[in-house]
Amino acid sequence: MVSVLDEEGDEFLLEMPVSLDFQLTSPSGKTLAASHQALRLDPKVNPEAADIPARGFQIVIGLGLHMTEYGPHQIRATVTVGEKELVRTRHLYVVQPPNTQVA
Repeated sequence: MVSVLDEEGDEFLLEMPVSLDFQLTSPSGKTLAASHQALRLDPKVNPEAADIPARGFQIVIGLGLHMTEYGPHQIRATVTVGEKELVRTRHLYVVQPPNTQVA
């Protein structure tokens, strides 16, 4: 899940394009999964929250994976809001079970 929050409410403008690019790469550099999602921010729909400046969104990505390599796989998420880009990278480690050999 990717959560993005603008606490002051001055970065996310209405109709501003927002996108999320996601990529999972194996230790050998092979892309195992990739996704691109785009959205636009709509006006607030809860009249009771009109005086709250914060705006935000969450995007959930579900993956069914079949790993064929042991080692660190790289997960990279890029969120773009208007002209601003935020990139985060994490590693998912696939550990070889004890008493097994790689062919």
